[in-house]
Amino acid sequence: MGAALGALLWAIGVRPRGRDGDRIGRVVAAGILGAAVGMAPVLAFIGAAFAGADTPSSTGTVLAIYAAGGVLAHIAALVAVHLVLRASGDPHTGSTVRTLSWVVPVGAALALGAGVGTAYLHGFSTTPSTWVLTVTSVLLVLAATFAAGRAIALPPGAARRRGRAGARRAE
Repeated sequence: MGAALGALLWAIGVRPRGRDGDRIGRVVAAGILGAAVGMAPVLAFIGAAFAGADTPSSTGTVLAIYAAGGVLAHIAALVAVHLVLRASGDPHTGSTVRTLSWVVPVGAALALGAGVGTAYLHGFSTTPSTWVLTVTSVLLVLAATFAAGRAIALPPGAARRRGRAGARRAE
């Protein structure tokens, strides 16, 4: 539904804009997509378990798979943000990736708490509504994490200064 609405708004010319040069939307999108790619092995493992396939059942093996997925998600998110900002010619690419390298683990812990809390409120059921609400709460916390990391990484007023300089050149 959200994607359809976004496509419709884009088609009729509506463009959401933040401050010139902050690129927070790009950072959030790249970070979440990168994390999803990094989590692919864990998601495949969970899907196989729900499908009834023969999966490892020892606690150590399962925890190792989850830990590896977390590390891969962190690395893939940082690489995705770096590539997107580099392709955009952003002068704050390095500071953004450095800031996200410590902000993302904190946000991931908060997202874990949000997901567990949401599932708890719904009795840890496996109904589709519980899954949707849990995943949505996790994604919202992760989106806020990437946005906050980018905002922290930008020097105060950097996006505004660049916007004014561009306006002066155009005159």
